[in-house]
Amino acid sequence: MSTSDFDDDLFRPTLTRHDDAVGMHRPWSPGALVIVSFFFGLAAAGPLLALNYGRLGRRGSVAPTMTLVILLALAAMVASFAFLSSRAWEPDDDERFWYRTLGRVFSLVVCGAIAWHQSKRYRMAQFLGEPSGKLLKPVILALLIGGGSSLMIWFLGMKYLDAPTPF
Repeated sequence: MSTSDFDDDLFRPTLTRHDDAVGMHRPWSPGALVIVSFFFGLAAAGPLLALNYGRLGRRGSVAPTMTLVILLALAAMVASFAFLSSRAWEPDDDERFWYRTLGRVFSLVVCGAIAWHQSKRYRMAQFLGEPSGKLLKPVILALLIGGGSSLMIWFLGMKYLDAPTPF
């Protein structure tokens, strides 16, 4: 690599026509929302990440992301319900640990991908001095949503399948 190639890379613009600062209003930190997904799951953190697109000034990305997150969360719940309904599975403590770990990894991968996509605009908002939004109330709501979805799976498994639960 010659010096001129290096200099050319330095002066190549990295912003695209989509990278504007219009419409940003107190965005939440995408990294903090990934941490929320670790503790409360995809059903809780995914909608917050989708709503964060609106706070980052990308209102057109809110609905498709919300749809994707809801479909993936429902698919994970259906898969969990189907897995619990198999009568051959009698989980011990180690299997329950791996079952919960698999759910957390799935949540982290989905939410991490969305957060990675939002990180460039969030850094731009920080650079422009836009204050970050407070997450306490949305996270409490996320706790209720994530906990409610887990309880729903548990109650459905207990009532209709008389199946063991991973919780």
